[in-house]
Amino acid sequence: IVFNNNIPTIFYLNLVGEYEEVFYSTFIYENLKWSEPKQLTNTQTNKLYFNINGSELSYYHSSI
Repeated sequence: IVFNNNIPTIFYLNLVGEYEEVFYSTFIYENLKWSEPKQLTNTQTNKLYFNINGSELSYYHSSI
């Protein structure tokens, strides 16, 4: 989970077909719900691990 201006965004693996892909959702305080998931990867390969690093400029870097 990363926070940008106190707004949490969660990155996670989700199964697409036979392979896990990276997705993210951001919490929307106005309606107290998570945004629709957005898919970040479409590699169609198995993931050993993934790491998300955020910067002060709201750039996210992933290692998969």
